[in-house]
Amino acid sequence: MKFAALGDSITYGFPFSTSMSWVAVVEEREGVTIINCGMCGDITANMVYRFDYDVLPHRPDYLIILGGANDAYSGIAAEKVAGNIEKICSKSRMENIEPVIGLPTPVAEYYIERVLKSYRSLMKAIARDNGYRVIDFYSALLDPATGGPAAGLTVDGVHPSIEGYERMAEAVDLKAITNKNAQQ
Repeated sequence: MKFAALGDSITYGFPFSTSMSWVAVVEEREGVTIINCGMCGDITANMVYRFDYDVLPHRPDYLIILGGANDAYSGIAAEKVAGNIEKICSKSRMENIEPVIGLPTPVAEYYIERVLKSYRSLMKAIARDNGYRVIDFYSALLDPATGGPAAGLTVDGVHPSIEGYERMAEAVDLKAITNKNAQQ
C-alpha cells in the first residue's frame, strides 16, 4: 500500500521539519512510506490545485487530507472549505486513490476554533455521506475542559510540539484505513 498526506504546515511538521512530523512518526512506527505533501501556509483551495502535481505523480493508494487552519485564519467560509475538501476527495476517487479526511487540530484562539468547529462538522458530513474514512486529529490534541489544545501539545497554540505530533500519529490507524470491511 502506498500513502500520501496532503496538507499545510501541520502535515509538513512545522516548526521542526518533515522528519519530526506526524507523517514521519507513522512511517517509522508502521514501516511504511507516506509521501509528505505538506506545505506551510497552504489553504485548501491551493491543495486542490497542488493535487495534480504533488500527489498524482506518486500514485498513492490512499491520500490523507488535512487542511483548514490557514483557511480559518484567512476568514474563508466553511462551505468554501468543504467544497475544496470535496474536490480533493472527488479527484482522488477519479484516480483510484482512496481519500481519508483528517479533522483539523484544535487551536488556542477562541474565534478561530469556532470557525474550525464548523469546518470539522462539514468534513464529518462529507465523510459520512461518501463513505470516506476520518482521522480524528482534533481529539488527539484536545483539552476537553478548554476546547483548545491540551497543555504542552503545541508550541504556539496552533502548531504541534514534538509530543503533539506523536499524539497525532497515534490517531492514525492504517489497518482501519485500509480495511475495506471496517465501519466508517
